[in-house]
Amino acid sequence: MSKKTLCSIALISMMSVTGCTNAIEPSKTEVFIHDGSKQCFSAGASKQQTAKQLLNKGIEVYASTCGKINGMMTISVCGGPTLSINVHTIDANQLKQAEAIGFKPVSTLKEGYTEGCKQRTAKPLEIK
Repeated sequence: MSKKTLCSIALISMMSVTGCTNAIEPSKTEVFIHDGSKQCFSAGASKQQTAKQLLNKGIEVYASTCGKINGMMTISVCGGPTLSINVHTIDANQLKQAEAIGFKPVSTLKEGYTEGCKQRTAKPLEIK
């Protein structure tokens, strides 16, 4: 057989194999939600807890992490908010559903976030 014939056979074989697989990788996006933690007091919701909020609405979660919002500051006061968030990867076509329950696209964070899952334990500050 000539090289041209072999190349044609190989190309047709590859096309027939890829033609049989209908698996289309869905377009994914990252969403976040504040974990609800307060300075000096509460630890906030875990990434598993906020992932469950999405799952309960039929939104598939591919990956989860936690982090802190970059480029923002909070006033330092006990009971004040933190910049701690939980981030989840979901199908882009389910973004509206996620937004309806309080999640926002990570793309709206001007300076992104720094990944890190240090879940604090809830310990009230002792005042003497």
